[in-house]
Amino acid sequence: MKVNSVAGEATNKALEDVISTAQKLQEELSRLTGKLMAVETVAEVTTAVELTDELSKKLQAELSHLTGKKVLLRPNVDESILGGMVIRLGDKVIDCSLRHQLDQMRDKLAGK
Repeated sequence: MKVNSVAGEATNKALEDVISTAQKLQEELSRLTGKLMAVETVAEVTTAVELTDELSKKLQAELSHLTGKKVLLRPNVDESILGGMVIRLGDKVIDCSLRHQLDQMRDKLAGK
């Protein structure tokens, strides 16, 4: 009986150690995931004219707030968009350009 008792205690201790290690791994994974989510990301911002410093800072702050990440702006000037802006953030595109709006209106009037 004593052998079974010793074996049972050893098994319980081993299970406790495994559970403790798993909990520590889960905590570390959560910490690393949080760090990864806070990593910087780049937003390509295309405008018809160069952004002012004030507008760049406001846009950067708003995009950082929306994404939960520190956003770095990569400005581009493309006069063909006529006005507004196009923002590319990862695989997302927000097209608020005047060119895009005119194209949508043309398509709607043409029945497309």
